[in-house]
Amino acid sequence: MTHHETVTRAIVWSGRVQGVGFRAAACSVASMYDIRGAVRNEPDGTVRCEVRGPDAEIDRFIETLEARMDLYVHDRLESAPGVLPLPQEGMVVAG
Repeated sequence: MTHHETVTRAIVWSGRVQGVGFRAAACSVASMYDIRGAVRNEPDGTVRCEVRGPDAEIDRFIETLEARMDLYVHDRLESAPGVLPLPQEGMVVAG
C-alpha cells in the first residue's frame, strides 16, 4: 500500500472523549485534509470514527485531532471499518 492509495480506516478513541467537543473537533480537523468520514459516540463511552482517503492524509488527520484533544484521549485503537455510512464528502456526525 502506498501513502496515496485510498483506504478506509476505523479508529476508536477512549478516555474522556464524550461531552468535550470531540466530534465537532473531528469534523473541523477533517476539513483540513483530503478525507471523508463519519464520527459518533458509542454507548461504552468511546468515540468511533471511520475515515476514507489517502493513508497519509488519514495519519495527519489523526495526529492533528489527537494534538487538539490531547487532554481527553487516553487510548486509540484501529478497528474493522464498515459500521458507519460514509458521506460523499466531508466529515459528518453519525447517529
